[in-house]
Amino acid sequence: MRVTGAVARDTAVKSSGEGPVSAMFSTPVLSFMLQWNAAKASCKLLPVLHASLHTGTEANETCKCGIIGGGLSGTSAAYYLRQLWGDKPLHVDIFEPQRVGGRLALVNVDGQDYEAGGAIIHPRNWHMAFFADHFGLGRRTINKRTHGLYNNEKGLYFQTSPWAFLSNSKVKSRYGGDIERFHNLVADTLLSFDRIYEHLYKIEAFTTVENLLRSMDERFLEQIHTTAAVMFKDAGFSDRFINEIVKGSLITNYSQTLHAPAFLSSISMAGAEPGSWSIQGGLRRLPEKFLEVSGATLIPGEVTHVFQKQSPNRTVSYEVGYKKAEHETGREKYDIIIIATPLDPGREKQIHFEDFPGGLDLPKIPYHPLQVLFTHGKMNESFFGKKSVPTHIMATETDVFFNRMAKQSPVNSGGVEEKEGYGVWKLYLNKTPTEEQLHSVFDDRNDLCLMHWRAFPEYTTTMELPPFVLHDRLYYANAIEVAASAMEMAVVGGRNVANLAFNQWFGHSDRIDSVNSTSSLGSTDDSINKFNVAFYK
Repeated sequence: MRVTGAVARDTAVKSSGEGPVSAMFSTPVLSFMLQWNAAKASCKLLPVLHASLHTGTEANETCKCGIIGGGLSGTSAAYYLRQLWGDKPLHVDIFEPQRVGGRLALVNVDGQDYEAGGAIIHPRNWHMAFFADHFGLGRRTINKRTHGLYNNEKGLYFQTSPWAFLSNSKVKSRYGGDIERFHNLVADTLLSFDRIYEHLYKIEAFTTVENLLRSMDERFLEQIHTTAAVMFKDAGFSDRFINEIVKGSLITNYSQTLHAPAFLSSISMAGAEPGSWSIQGGLRRLPEKFLEVSGATLIPGEVTHVFQKQSPNRTVSYEVGYKKAEHETGREKYDIIIIATPLDPGREKQIHFEDFPGGLDLPKIPYHPLQVLFTHGKMNESFFGKKSVPTHIMATETDVFFNRMAKQSPVNSGGVEEKEGYGVWKLYLNKTPTEEQLHSVFDDRNDLCLMHWRAFPEYTTTMELPPFVLHDRLYYANAIEVAASAMEMAVVGGRNVANLAFNQWFGHSDRIDSVNSTSSLGSTDDSINKFNVAFYK
């Protein structure tokens, strides 16, 4: 039987004719807020799991794994597989038709490289922070931002100051007790989220997103099916805070409104912690390093087919069909397949799954089409009605033609000497802007770059969370994106499917879906790093 899964692919249009790139977004730093206060596994999966468990001499045979997608989830999965297998025989191939990094990419504007996708590592992004330091990639300080809120009716109606004490006073005056409530919500969310790290570093794994969320906090699963508006209202937040900060954060990060799942808003708001930084030379250096250290073989090809093969002893294996440049095609056989790229039914590029008896139940969740515009120019202060324009502006209504705009710094240290009022700006848009709209925002501009991609799922409170296990030893790392799409979530997804593959290959069924949301893990850097160091030393 043939089943088709569309793969999200991204394109860029730039005057210089650069090729395709893509992006994943981290939540923006709402630092002006924190400056004030520093389902159980599906029954249908059970036969698949039991069929996957290997024991005896089979466990000593060479395992061959094919990973489809060379972004964060795919390259981190390859790295974890190598660490887990140790000196046992393992061969890993990664299929990636574009550059390694997936939705982490760079764009060149006036001779300088800028982050086109994820741009910031937050202090509590434990995986991202640990491995950036572990690999010695070098930290890049993020310039302090001033923040503004904008809608078409009021214009730029609130903005912070470059001076912290003045910003704190303005924020406190506008939102009052919501600041303390916000601080407590962020701390509580992060404390619960941290539990996943202990599970993963104990080599535990989860077959479904439901079970993974439940292992952190039962409330996370409830938040998937509750709107952000309801959760924040029930928590006692004011209408002003909900309609400005919560809604603005959702529009900025996910092109969503207050009807979005509460869990998504929790992840979006939890990114509002000071002390964020990035990686010298660009965040895509991290997946490149994952690939290098894993020893995996990179195959520069677009996967078109996955065939299930049944051996005489009833062991399932797979064959991957792929297309390279110059219309060259190839096929490779594998024991394990990890899909580490979004299966998006709204895209033309598709993977065809064939010869699966009974068919294959693929996720049917479309991804949101987003556009990102880079330009080097001078902001039109009259558009905002202010002499001093903030470096980061969030839209708080969906009728604004941009979701957010932010002034950028190049990925290499040193910065760029700019004329007064000039800079490189990054605009997030839901559709291509008109020339009139761009002219209204910028007095002068050049080197325009407009990028198109399908960036993250279209989130609803009624959507079904997909499993990590699609079939016997066929895993879907990007299932986690349907809970929330972010860089740290991608690495969590990569680690989870690597744990699944390891446990099922070697017969460790006791480590699969052992759901327990109580944990001894603390919330400090040391408590997380003790698991990292113990595993990687």
